[in-house]
Amino acid sequence: LYDLFGTTITANFNLPVRLLMTYTDADGDDYLDTATTKMKADSLKLYTFSPADSSWQEVTGATLDKTNRQVYAGLNHFSLYALVSYFAARSSLAGVFAYPNPYKPGSNGQFDKSVYGEGITFESLTSRAQLQIYSMAGELVADMNEEDGDGRCVWNARNADGSRVASGLYFYVVTNPDSAGDKNTGRITIIK
Repeated sequence: LYDLFGTTITANFNLPVRLLMTYTDADGDDYLDTATTKMKADSLKLYTFSPADSSWQEVTGATLDKTNRQVYAGLNHFSLYALVSYFAARSSLAGVFAYPNPYKPGSNGQFDKSVYGEGITFESLTSRAQLQIYSMAGELVADMNEEDGDGRCVWNARNADGSRVASGLYFYVVTNPDSAGDKNTGRITIIK
């Protein structure tokens, strides 16, 4: 917010201002239409940027209105705001999924790298998890661990010596070291 002379006004508003952000769900299935990966509307959160520590913080009191496909909140000041789909670490590996799948490196489309970087992103992991990637011949291609607690791991589509893997079908096995028997498997495809 600026005054008539271009000076930034940092004071709070006398009354709250409503910030409203919309999302697209034309078929009404509660999944965002414009997302490159399958995201439920229930995962949407409103965040604000804090310049003091360069972090994003959730806006408390934001409301998700699935009928009108919008998220809104009353604010007492302007800032940078973002509507994000938030995935927390899960208590089990039952809902693990990978994207983009198929992965087409260098295609510059929806099957290329995600916002998390080059490779395939694995979501809905537990706060600690072991992820192993195998070739169709059963050879171990990559072995990684999720340990930062965000429930996400990115495989850069490279083998243990750092070389890009070949096109083809790969299998993943995810295990939870904190819970014996908590395991999930799946397939991913790389197309060059």
